[in-house]
Amino acid sequence: MLELGILKTFNSGTHKAGVQLVGSLTTYLDNISVSVSIPSSAMVVGNYVLVAIPGGNPRDACVVASWPAGSSGGGGEGKTYVAIAAPTAIWKSNTVSSTPRTATVSSISGDKITLTANEAYRFGDWGASPDYMHSDNVLLRIQNNTRGEWAWVKGSPSPSQLTVTNADDINGWFSGDVLRAPTQMELDISPLVPAGATAVYVKDKVKDTAACQKGCYLYKNVDSTVAQNAWTQEVGKFIAFFMIALIDDTNRHIAVKEVAGGTDTLTSVVNVLGYFI
Repeated sequence: MLELGILKTFNSGTHKAGVQLVGSLTTYLDNISVSVSIPSSAMVVGNYVLVAIPGGNPRDACVVASWPAGSSGGGGEGKTYVAIAAPTAIWKSNTVSSTPRTATVSSISGDKITLTANEAYRFGDWGASPDYMHSDNVLLRIQNNTRGEWAWVKGSPSPSQLTVTNADDINGWFSGDVLRAPTQMELDISPLVPAGATAVYVKDKVKDTAACQKGCYLYKNVDSTVAQNAWTQEVGKFIAFFMIALIDDTNRHIAVKEVAGGTDTLTSVVNVLGYFI
């Protein structure tokens, strides 16, 4: 289970903490581990922290997120945390580059876009939930760059096809039109989290095979300039990061931006573990 707490002590040498659980004057967890993905600089006494307690056993507790109390940075203060039963992907991409994703339309039929090549992967890795992006969890906004029009993608029935939520949105699209997902891609996660949710607790796994070791940014919305980062730390290995990511609570949207060290070198997966409401 996950509990919200307030950081009372932190030992940078042992990377362990003392935490008082929110709403309790007596429950105090002392000398508990802190996730290695959290830098010592983020462990400021007085911060809110999220504590994972496997099986409800305090001896196995671990701090998995930290943010300033009284700020909007965490989205969790004064909120109730609701865990999701199984890790649920809102973003997955496989060996892509950080440049805007593009593909060319071959044909349109109903709510399906057929591309001229097997390039549906450029708009996310869609498949069976919970390991892949799925319409039960997330929608992705794409642009017809030729016509300046937009549509929401809910799946990919084949490597060369995309399915949209509304056939009317693509009724005027034709062969030769160029589709594009902007560098900062807009995700609608309202199928997954209810109205009133202000933040999600995510596990972000990234791997870059290039020496640059880049990674994945999450933004509250496409207009935000404040990024919540996840970076790889070792070339060619998946590194998992846990963080609280703000979402746009007016529409439950979030944006993702990937920065690859080379062309088609980055793989990333963002799973939602729970949300704050």
